[in-house]
Amino acid sequence: MKDFAPIGQKFFDETAGAFTSKFDAEFFSQFWAGLIESGVAVVFGEWKGNAPAGAIGGVLSPDPCNGAPVMMEVFWFVDPEARGNGIRLFKRYMEYAETVSERQTMVHLISSMPEKLEGFYLREGFERMEVHYSREG
Repeated sequence: MKDFAPIGQKFFDETAGAFTSKFDAEFFSQFWAGLIESGVAVVFGEWKGNAPAGAIGGVLSPDPCNGAPVMMEVFWFVDPEARGNGIRLFKRYMEYAETVSERQTMVHLISSMPEKLEGFYLREGFERMEVHYSREG
């Protein structure tokens, strides 16, 4: 997962730190490696030579209301010069998610291509379900 830390940093930078005020590459790498090893997460990457040009990662968890498996995308980032490959990442991720879960969710950060991504998700059969608010303190 250390290979994907630069992608995590770029995702963090592009989304204006939507989750927290700083990015810790070592924690990011260890966190995702642990989840993948325990079988509750997956990360798919897009490569340009020996370096990752993009990645999408998600976590599998039970629905708290009925226990049904839900696959939730946590991050999806592709370098701007490789953005045409983002759809391929999404398709690979969804093929996997549909085999392990009854429901799939995508996170849509309003600071990252809001109109473009919302239209894409709607065309892919997703519906807008909620809006999250966050603050530090």
